[in-house]
Amino acid sequence: MLMLTTMTVMASCNGSEEDNSPKNVEFAATAATYSSGPQVSWNSGDKIGLFSDKLYSLTAASGGSKVTFSGEIIKASRYVAVSPWTASVSIAEGVVNTVVPSEQTAVKDGIASDACVAVASSTTESLAFKAATGLLKFTLGSSNNIKAVRFSSKSNESLSGEVSVNASDGKVTVKSGKPEVSFTGGEMIAKGSYYVSVIPATYVDGILITITDEYGRVAEVNTDEFIT
Repeated sequence: MLMLTTMTVMASCNGSEEDNSPKNVEFAATAATYSSGPQVSWNSGDKIGLFSDKLYSLTAASGGSKVTFSGEIIKASRYVAVSPWTASVSIAEGVVNTVVPSEQTAVKDGIASDACVAVASSTTESLAFKAATGLLKFTLGSSNNIKAVRFSSKSNESLSGEVSVNASDGKVTVKSGKPEVSFTGGEMIAKGSYYVSVIPATYVDGILITITDEYGRVAEVNTDEFIT
């Protein structure tokens, strides 16, 4: 009788234990939007960072502006997320530490998803991202084979670099900024319109644009007025 009672109590205790091991969880995510300019769109396989009990990376199942991200996490009462995920990302107490890249990929009439920093805060498995970067639009009118385009702030304001972003209100604080950002890579940059992802700021003396073609020839364009 005593042995039976002991076994019953042990079975009851084991049945009430919570399983806190990571489980595969799917999050419905909506990309950040801008008041004007292109719609940000993820590609299949893109990653975001998500903090519950620690920082995890989740992977997009498909491409688009509304996609499902999934990964093994421990569930929590609140989640903080950042797009894109990089090895340098960290999240603590609702603040995201990340980088606005100084080298970006030129996408004609669009913007590379890994250049636009966005954050989200949610109590459910639904993430609505808010943009933490601004977009600078420029139109390239040259039919020459353009190899690189560099944007530099003339008063040394930060266009790229390390930033912290408050996930609740989207406020951006520059930690270690750079006064430039570039379009580079193996592909030539064709004639057309492009968008650069930059740290939100007012560039008091404007921006210097340096254009380099395949032969190393350089042209410079100045904007004299301030840009917000």
